[in-house]
Amino acid sequence: MGQRGVFERIFMETNGFPDLEYAMIDGTIVQAQQKSSGAKVGTQDQAVGRSRGGLTTKVVAMVDALGNLVDFVLLPGQAHDMKGVRPLIEGVSFESLLADKALDADWFVAELDGRGASAVIPPKAN
Repeated sequence: MGQRGVFERIFMETNGFPDLEYAMIDGTIVQAQQKSSGAKVGTQDQAVGRSRGGLTTKVVAMVDALGNLVDFVLLPGQAHDMKGVRPLIEGVSFESLLADKALDADWFVAELDGRGASAVIPPKAN
């Protein structure tokens, strides 16, 4: 994230008390500008990936039952949504998790079952 943690502090102050009766996780790809990967300051990971579509970043986010942002993870654009899920759910209690079929993995559903949460994920078409 930001070098000085400004966005992290703003996010933590505005996060409030999420309604975690159920949570929703999804990811989307954001087109990155050409100069976004050429930062000369700092060595932190910029979460910029290269694919046929050019430079991209993937945002995987978790929102509460009211649609308020709970947390998010930035990944390189070519990364699978599943790579960002574990940090999102660590330390968070919810009754149900709604997600798209990208998160339909046996180990993930088993982990949710072990936490006492139900998974509302459509099955993959294969």
